[in-house]
Amino acid sequence: MAPNIVLFFPDEYRWDWTGYLNRVPVRTPNLDALAARGTAFTSAICPSPLCCPSRAALAGGVEYPRCGVPHNNASYIGTEDGLYRLLQAAGYHTMGCGKFHLGGMRHSCGRDGKQRRDDGTSWFDEWGFSDGLDSGWKKAVYSEYPKGNVGPYMAYLEERGLAQVHVDDFAKRRPERFQTHVTPLPDDAYVDNWIARTAIGLVDSVPPDVPFFLQVNFCGPHQPWDVTQSMLSSCEGIEYPPPLAPDETMSLTKINEVRRNYAAMIENIDREIGRIIDHLKKNGVYENTLFIVSSDHGEMLGDRGCWRKSVPWQASVGVPLLFSGPGVQHQPLVTTPTESLDIAATCLDFANIAAPGSWDSRSLRLVLEGRTDRVREVALSGLGPWSLVTDGRYKLIRTIEKDGNELLELYDLGEDPAEVIDVADARPEMVRRLILHLDAHKWPRSGGGD
Repeated sequence: MAPNIVLFFPDEYRWDWTGYLNRVPVRTPNLDALAARGTAFTSAICPSPLCCPSRAALAGGVEYPRCGVPHNNASYIGTEDGLYRLLQAAGYHTMGCGKFHLGGMRHSCGRDGKQRRDDGTSWFDEWGFSDGLDSGWKKAVYSEYPKGNVGPYMAYLEERGLAQVHVDDFAKRRPERFQTHVTPLPDDAYVDNWIARTAIGLVDSVPPDVPFFLQVNFCGPHQPWDVTQSMLSSCEGIEYPPPLAPDETMSLTKINEVRRNYAAMIENIDREIGRIIDHLKKNGVYENTLFIVSSDHGEMLGDRGCWRKSVPWQASVGVPLLFSGPGVQHQPLVTTPTESLDIAATCLDFANIAAPGSWDSRSLRLVLEGRTDRVREVALSGLGPWSLVTDGRYKLIRTIEKDGNELLELYDLGEDPAEVIDVADARPEMVRRLILHLDAHKWPRSGGGD
């Protein structure tokens, strides 16, 4: 029987805030256990550091310029050669829950989470999901719920009498983006804990003797930095590494508070991943399940004085990439360049489905089985007017400025992890070598979104 596939996909999860890397004091015992029996990549980047483009590229198996979603105001159109449709057509029971963000900034995913059109047909069905729900993104709480656009998570909070409590709390966080006070919600009503329970319910609904694909889209550790009291208490008193090349005008105390809440969200997600894994073990399907952990993009967390994402720096484009399960060898951390986009072709390969020839995604199966150390020479990412290419050591960034001029920057990630020393003039041969890859992959020389 083909393996089950579970993709854990937190939102805005930095690659270097993963416990098994031992770079920051973040405790992720369940992810560490997966890494201890699997393969983790340390140089993985996303196809685009923005929610909708990155997720659409993964769903379609193609790089950012060809994914059809240049920014967050565009929607992914499900096609027959998309990842989920191909798995479904091959007999997989495809499921997902949480924040999909494939539908752009559509006002509501509906109480049932099926992303229905006015005529009642479902985008969720068209993307290729047999079951599940889209809960929407975190800030839709205060932007859409007051308008009557109620998604499944807010419908759940309504049943608990907690909807307005949650709306009022998020409203307090709007004027100051760095609010780190605790949420009044109890632990069991916290969004990522609700998503995990939803995922467990989906597992229990799988028809017998049918392989399943499950994508668990946690809303955290995306800001706002809302955590429950127990989440906060578990991380109080911990000093986290300061940002690289920070904005010196911002309080390091406040930065540490934000990083503390970010860590608390990650540790909570790890606990919920553990609950899902325990349930799979109880159901007897754990041994035949391929586990994958990644994210749509990172979060700057104050590096270079920046917050959020959308920029070409490593904290923004870098994502975790971890595989564990049948056929996956445990091996030292893999440092070769990789893209989270490669999840798509890898899933198909393990499911014994041929990937479309039009895809840019590349299967990592040979690496995971220990038969080669790389399937890519370089990895690529981009958004709007900029694109980048990296061989894992050097990163070239090409930006098309408003006047049409081309700006090229080169950084040595090994010697300069903060990416503050441009060595393009000193290493022209490296610039020429890397830019050939952008051109070969037909990355545009003009802006395509924002």
